Amino acid sequence: MEIKQEELDINSSLPFKSYVHQGHGVNVAPHWHQGIEINYLISDNDLEFKENGKTTHYHQGDIWVTNSRVVHEAHLNSENRWLEFGLIVDYSFLKRIYPKIDEIKFEVNNEASLIHPNGYRKLQAHLRDFYQTSLLPTNDANDLRMTGILLLIMSILIEDFIERVPRINDSSNENLVDSVTIQINNRFREPITGFELAEEFNTSLTTLNRQFNKNVQMSVGKYITMIRLLNAQKKLLSSNQTIEYIASDCGFANSKAFIRNFKEWKHITPFRYRKMYK
Repeated sequence: MEIKQEELDINSSLPFKSYVHQGHGVNVAPHWHQGIEINYLISDNDLEFKENGKTTHYHQGDIWVTNSRVVHEAHLNSENRWLEFGLIVDYSFLKRIYPKIDEIKFEVNNEASLIHPNGYRKLQAHLRDFYQTSLLPTNDANDLRMTGILLLIMSILIEDFIERVPRINDSSNENLVDSVTIQINNRFREPITGFELAEEFNTSLTTLNRQFNKNVQMSVGKYITMIRLLNAQKKLLSSNQTIEYIASDCGFANSKAFIRNFKEWKHITPFRYRKMYK
């Protein structure tokens, strides 16, 4: 299982894709976008959202922004109906309206409302307006209105909710990162390391890690571990193979290393995870 990139439909004339998650639960697998993702939890539920392995819980009225190329996933198990609205904003559109987009990141989470309460309330109002407009029949007028609301949202984000990103001397090399991630996705069962991959691609481990941190928001070693964990998780739920076999088959040095990394990721052991969710 690989961490997939999800992007907008290149044939779409709109600079965004909107979506609604609703029902009794959600499980969104780890993925990333080059554009940014804006989420708004409308109903009163506890949504578990992970960015690069870090878990945050969101509640009714909370807004959060996932920055470019940050690996993220979402989970909610509830017997009650719930509703969450989201936008993925096209990167090329962001680059046109704010050319310095690569020099900043957005800091919007459930603590941001305390730092910029007025801006946060405006974001909530605009996102509700956007959501209501998205429910109307699709036509040029409504598409134009949603694009206008998006510009208002971006102006507030840029004014109140940005943080400067330290410059890295190495220019972005997305082709290198893409080539290495393909190798990792194909060879995660092998005892590969970041150092060995750097040698294979005629670069240094320092440079490779800088490129991974810039483009995928994690080190190459952490990416290798994440791919192994994702494949191990799938085997836990879809097979009766032993923990020792899964650990070996997914590239971990031994079952202890697998259990330790899995517990850091999911906060429970593989044994308990299989018992709870299979």
